[in-house]
Amino acid sequence: MRHPAFEKLSGAASELSDLQKAGLLNIHAKLASLDLGDAVGTIEQVLPSRIFARVDDHLLDQLRESPDLFSPVSGVSHSFPKPWKRIETMGSFKTREAQGNLQVTFASNSDNQLLADIDIDDNRGVAHAFDVNGHALTGADTHPYNIHQILLALQGIDPGYQLS
Repeated sequence: MRHPAFEKLSGAASELSDLQKAGLLNIHAKLASLDLGDAVGTIEQVLPSRIFARVDDHLLDQLRESPDLFSPVSGVSHSFPKPWKRIETMGSFKTREAQGNLQVTFASNSDNQLLADIDIDDNRGVAHAFDVNGHALTGADTHPYNIHQILLALQGIDPGYQLS
């Protein structure tokens, strides 16, 4: 599959499962809708519900300076592999939609490079807390096909694939 989302992968797109591809396409479409796609560099890891990507230094400042689009949130539930350390103060942001909101949580390394954990949540606020508890009980994470439907139906964002 040739798609701009796959050009930034550190590995081969053919090695991704269908759910990983769906999650990546959802995130790519959401980032593009916010004009943030260019800030993402190499994608280090793709999970069905999130990506870990190197990002431009200015992205953190851009989100901090966009309170109309992003609100600061706790990033405590987001962990990063060593040598990355989560940025504790004003280091995690979420868009303001009730459903299908993008969360970007930042970490830095000793060279002051940035890695971001980027995901899209089903819900925001109290509803998201119930989602997190449900995920903990079931062991399942946010399903990318649910996010696909939310993006299409509620936000008019086409992730670029169809469900059959």
